[in-house]
Amino acid sequence: MLIVLVILLNWHGNAIPKRNENFDWRYPVNGSNPQTEWEGIHPLKDIVQVVNPSSGWIQNCNATPYKSAGISSPNKENYPAYMAYEEQNFRSQEVIRLLSQPGKVSFTEFEKLVTSTHLPMMAEWLPQIISAYDNEVKRQPEKNSILGKVIDTLRNWDYRYSTSSKATTLAVFWYRSYLDLVRTRIKTNLPGAYLTNLMFGENLPAPDSTAVQILHSTIDTLKKKYGTEFISWGEINRLQRIHTSGTLEKFDDKKVSLPVGAVPSSMGSLFAFQTRIDAGQKNLYGVGGNSYVAVIEFGEKVKARSVVYFGQSADPASPHYFDQAPLYAAGKFKEAYFYKEAVLKHAKRKYHPGE
Repeated sequence: MLIVLVILLNWHGNAIPKRNENFDWRYPVNGSNPQTEWEGIHPLKDIVQVVNPSSGWIQNCNATPYKSAGISSPNKENYPAYMAYEEQNFRSQEVIRLLSQPGKVSFTEFEKLVTSTHLPMMAEWLPQIISAYDNEVKRQPEKNSILGKVIDTLRNWDYRYSTSSKATTLAVFWYRSYLDLVRTRIKTNLPGAYLTNLMFGENLPAPDSTAVQILHSTIDTLKKKYGTEFISWGEINRLQRIHTSGTLEKFDDKKVSLPVGAVPSSMGSLFAFQTRIDAGQKNLYGVGGNSYVAVIEFGEKVKARSVVYFGQSADPASPHYFDQAPLYAAGKFKEAYFYKEAVLKHAKRKYHPGE
């Protein structure tokens, strides 16, 4: 008989000092004040933690641990505020939505959950943006000629990204404009202008007029950059590998690249894809996000599938320099060989160190 023991556990933090709770430890404190002195280190049992939750799962998307296990999450009231200042985020919200669904999830089904294309930021905020536009166009009907088709495109969207979606392009560029606004507000040190507070929530943290203004700015940006506000997301959202050995290579619209559907993690994209667009370039190129993804099933035999963003080799001449990129770009996986017999069966070459 084979007995497999799986323990689900998460400790939020490591060596956490005991601190005076009268201070906000997210910001610098006056070190000359004796009340800011540490008072030792919290023992492990005091740290925010989840062990074998009845929900059957734990998730961590760099968000609050107080929602890490659904109904089995730790109670925020039981811990000092400085233990976990993190707020919730849309990526965590999407994971919770998926894992909270009733019934068992198969290995294949879980693999699909990992690459969910649903964007909770847009599911929460876009109806409010559209409502703001509807209210504004009642007062200024002439604006319908400017944004009418754009609003129709967004109104008919299912909040799921894809390479063929024009609504995805509109949504991401709206997000990018909104993010610029958030960064400006943070620089001015406005009260409560905390990044996470302005990037999450059921209610859009911006006035209606601002939401519509950002939409206008989005359209202007797209028209200026691409000549149209209607462009398929995969046409400009690309994965390209650049080699930086010796001289710094730059992204190049004329070189090989692959279309990617995924979007920035702040929008709730589980298969996150952070991009940048440099002067003189048409496309947005991936510079961050999911670098290595694995789906693993523990049972009588370990089963796993994985993918890395480019390939295992850093040598541009190697066939493995870019061979996993098509899978990554499509949000798909390959078999990950765990057992010796599987590795030997698929080996292309064998060698012994020193020979």
